[in-house]
Amino acid sequence: MIRIWNAIVFHALPATVALLLTSVAVFTLDRRTPVTTILGPIIPPIVQPGQVAELHFSVEKYFDYEGNIRRWLVDSKGIIYSLSDVPAEPGLYGSRGKIRVVRDFPIPRGISPGPATYHSRAALWRNPFQQWLWPLLNEYEYPFIVQDKGN
Repeated sequence: MIRIWNAIVFHALPATVALLLTSVAVFTLDRRTPVTTILGPIIPPIVQPGQVAELHFSVEKYFDYEGNIRRWLVDSKGIIYSLSDVPAEPGLYGSRGKIRVVRDFPIPRGISPGPATYHSRAALWRNPFQQWLWPLLNEYEYPFIVQDKGN
């Protein structure tokens, strides 16, 4: 009985821990990008406070992934306006190739006139290890112009 216990403690337990650590490393270190983003325009390129604008872009998708996109606007005075987070690809799971995406976003009523920037930070993952330990991060900036409502 003691030999079986020794075999479990000295061989099986370290082997299981090594296998677990190796699988975490393999799944987390797969840093291949699942998608290439092709930037497009903001329509309309000149917006007014209170209006809803559309961000147009395309993605070249290589394999399935999940993710979350954090979005915010920065106006001409440097004031940051947070927008709601969105999933990386709503309704496009399982598809491959080039996909055209249009995202609506509101222009805040208090935004300052002048040049502004739409920012997005995508956190992408292909498995739970990447999601919690080391997601793939991509950041994008899209410039546009805010026109005063009086003009």
